[in-house]
Amino acid sequence: MEQAPKVIDDEIWQRMRMLHEKSTDGALQGPNYYNVRYLALALCGEAGELANVIKKAWRGLAADKDATWGEARDEVSDVIVYALLLYSALDGDPQHPDGLRANIMRKLDKFEKKMRDSGLYDTDEDAAERAEYARLKAKFQAA
Repeated sequence: MEQAPKVIDDEIWQRMRMLHEKSTDGALQGPNYYNVRYLALALCGEAGELANVIKKAWRGLAADKDATWGEARDEVSDVIVYALLLYSALDGDPQHPDGLRANIMRKLDKFEKKMRDSGLYDTDEDAAERAEYARLKAKFQAA
C-alpha cells in the first residue's frame, strides 16, 4: 500500500498562515465572514486553474507532458493551501489530531458507504460473500 503523504508540519502550517496574514494585511484573520468568503473564492480560483491545466492536457494542447503534470502538481498544492486555510478560518484546527482527521474519516466512511450501496465498491468481505453465494447457488442448481 502506498504511504500517506506527510507534508503539513508545524513549520509549513505557520508559514502558510503568516503568508495569508501578510497578503491580506491582517484584515482577514480568524473566523469571520470576509475571511471565509475570501478563502472560499481563492480556493475556487485555484481549483479552476487546476481544471484548466488538466483540460489543456486532455485536449492535447500541452506540448510537454512532464511540464504539464508539474504545473498540475503546483495547482494542487495551491488548492491544498487554500483548503487548509479555509478549514482553519471555519474554526477548525488542521493540526488537532481529532479535528481534520476525524472530519476526513467521516467523509471517507460516507463515500465508501455510497460506493458500496451503488455496487461500485466492494470490500474483501463483500467479495467473499458473493463468492459463497455463487458457490451455494451453483450447488443448488446442480442438485
